[in-house]
Amino acid sequence: GALMAGEQNSAAGSPQRSLSFNVNGVSRLQNNTRLDGASVVYPWLPSNTAYVPSPEAISEVSIVTNSYNAEQGLAGGAAINVVIKSGTNRFRGTAWGYNTDYDLRARNYFLAANTPKPDGYLNQFGGNVGGPIVKNKLFFFANSERTKREQIAPVRQFSLATDALRRGDFSGTGVTIYDP
Repeated sequence: GALMAGEQNSAAGSPQRSLSFNVNGVSRLQNNTRLDGASVVYPWLPSNTAYVPSPEAISEVSIVTNSYNAEQGLAGGAAINVVIKSGTNRFRGTAWGYNTDYDLRARNYFLAANTPKPDGYLNQFGGNVGGPIVKNKLFFFANSERTKREQIAPVRQFSLATDALRRGDFSGTGVTIYDP
């Protein structure tokens, strides 16, 4: 019963690029996303999630779309609860990196032959670490992620028609026009 609507706002309105979706025919504004039980919805843009944690920091995700319990209030569409990892009695950590260099990508088959390939890159990298502060009593978990993106649009040059062309005089174009 879910319909993905995609990103609803610009990068300035939703810097974490949260996605919006409709569930069971209800407006996307009636979804409620919680992070460790606390609602993380922008009050002024309720279709956006205020904080989207790194995938490496997520321990569990639960989604309820009907027959809500009392603990899953404020939702008419979907009640989403995301649980963040916590530390353990052993030190553990991960690091990751993702690189997309547009120079290494294949050319889009459907682009016109004379259209240049887009230029730029997308780099995402991060890490997390967790462990004990006081054994069996107090733990810590920290996560960091960074995204660097550069997209360079191809330069396109357009020109306006001259006064002679607007009057129908094509003699200055260097092309012979035939009247069939």
